[in-house]
Amino acid sequence: MINKIKEYWPIVAGGLALLATTVVFPAGYATTQIGQRFDEPNGMGFFNFLMVFGAFVLQKKFATRDLNRWQLGGTWLASAFVATIVVVTKALVADETQVKMMGAGYLIGTPANMLITLLAIVGYTLLFVAFFRGLAGLLTKINLPAKHVAYWPILLAMVVFWLLWTVPYFPGVVTWDGFRQLLEVQHQRIPALDFTYYPTNHHPWFSTVIFGGLFSLGRTVFGNANGGVMMIVIAQMIIGAPIYALATKYAFDRGGRILGWSTFAFFAGPVIAVNQQVVDKGTFYFTWVIAFFLVLLLITEKIVQRTTPTWWLFVAYAVAGFLLGMFRKDGSYVVILASLILLVLSFIKFRRGIVPVAVATAVILGGNAIWNNVAIPAMHVQPGSAGEALTIPMRQMAYVVLTDEQSISKTDLKKIDKIMPIKNLKDRYDINQGDNLKSTFPVNSFLRGSAEIEFVKEGVYKKVPTPKIEKEISDFMCVWRKMLLRHPITFVEVYLQASSRYLNPFEETDDKSDGLMLGWGYMDDAYMMHPDWYKDYHMYLPEKVRENDNAAMWIYMRFPLVEMFIHTAMPFLMLIFGVVAMWLYKSKTTWLIMLPGLALFMTATLAPVNGNMRYAMPGLLIIPLYMSFIVNYKHQQDAQK
Repeated sequence: MINKIKEYWPIVAGGLALLATTVVFPAGYATTQIGQRFDEPNGMGFFNFLMVFGAFVLQKKFATRDLNRWQLGGTWLASAFVATIVVVTKALVADETQVKMMGAGYLIGTPANMLITLLAIVGYTLLFVAFFRGLAGLLTKINLPAKHVAYWPILLAMVVFWLLWTVPYFPGVVTWDGFRQLLEVQHQRIPALDFTYYPTNHHPWFSTVIFGGLFSLGRTVFGNANGGVMMIVIAQMIIGAPIYALATKYAFDRGGRILGWSTFAFFAGPVIAVNQQVVDKGTFYFTWVIAFFLVLLLITEKIVQRTTPTWWLFVAYAVAGFLLGMFRKDGSYVVILASLILLVLSFIKFRRGIVPVAVATAVILGGNAIWNNVAIPAMHVQPGSAGEALTIPMRQMAYVVLTDEQSISKTDLKKIDKIMPIKNLKDRYDINQGDNLKSTFPVNSFLRGSAEIEFVKEGVYKKVPTPKIEKEISDFMCVWRKMLLRHPITFVEVYLQASSRYLNPFEETDDKSDGLMLGWGYMDDAYMMHPDWYKDYHMYLPEKVRENDNAAMWIYMRFPLVEMFIHTAMPFLMLIFGVVAMWLYKSKTTWLIMLPGLALFMTATLAPVNGNMRYAMPGLLIIPLYMSFIVNYKHQQDAQK
């Protein structure tokens, strides 16, 4: 009997997985019939069949059989976690035409609907178990090259491809945020508003100073504003190309030719290439992400092999870690976690690594402290608004106010009203876009429009928090904590709905621009963002050339494999897979190095915009590095047997 079950189990499991892919969550929960819960939307049936069939074939051909209960249990637990996230987010986004999450009824509603939802979770769990085990087995079949590939051909080829994709946009596309940073560092005055921009840390001031210096240098050398923009782009390419090439070489050397060429295609392709001519803090930040995680994995390899890393690795770690925090505030938290993991691994595996890791970490934290506590005040830079970090809590509170106001006392409502005026909540609440809501915050460093600038001038919005506002923020957070205890499930649901496109690889994203911000001329009407050199700034080549380049890029990005890989939820799926793969390869502690990658990804789920590529990009960039590390780890393990 048991043998019969084992014989037919793959067919049963595959059937359940395929059935799960047909479970849908129609918008009208209250009127939905049970038969309407199963559908093949947009002709996806054949694709779903191929996906399920492929996952189970991978498992049958490549999955390792001799697994202990901890490995199997961990794989099933991780798969069930991902499956639950996928199904729950599918339900929560079922109807976003109104504030209340009607799709939550599919999770806690009629027994029949709950049973179908549970069936979907079980089916997706079986699918992810097959995918994780099969892919982990497949990676073990990759052959590593006998000798390392040369670095210079990779660098040269990458520069050539970057230029092919970016020249049509020269001197470079300045984004909204890029203009804002240049306006601040240049103390630009907007005559129509009688307003002069002042230095703020809304966008990290370190990156703003870098942009301002490069722009001034280019303007001096070339004699015009285009030259200033071009100098920033040149710097981004000169610094970025060698680092991306090093990461590609790492993929060739550690992950074999398949991972190497895949990494090269990604890094040299338009998604990364076009970013290099975008004047935005994100471009440099992406480069520091690559640099930091590359060095992190190189140091980890040495510690695991019980070999003392060379001194330059720790110098590179300190520099990359410092820059990561200087270009994105949450980058510092990722660095701190990474350093803690390195210290733990060093203590367990190779204690001679503890001192250099600790010293490099001290340098990073010391540099951050000096910049934030000494340099920033000395330059009279205003702090960024705390509202930037509260977009998820503000949406959670707004949701409770709009859907269950009676559960909040009048005293607490007044405290909420001080931070986000209740009368404006209905018009400003958007679960997928937190910018409108955060702009009601009493300390406003966003300045997203002329009205906000006028409010700052009139004192309605403050540049810095006064003692009174600080107390009001503290009171707001006290109410938030109280509501969290009163509505824990609702708060989790709002978080998942607001982050669904970063968590569910099967959800369609609205960000067809993929966060590249390639518009030209879209700033013409935003006069409050015009520096005195705005009329002198223009593209060198005709708009028709850019449109053709743009069209070619979208064709590339809509190629099925590319579109699947650059989905904003791919980092979540692949980083969880990385943890599972390390467990399957019998790693007891080295799998911990996946946690900084997961932390980097998690910062996207706290972003104000759901499913925007520029927030997901850091997670996408580190996938090839981690996959190469995992392949090399397995080969090193096998070599020691």
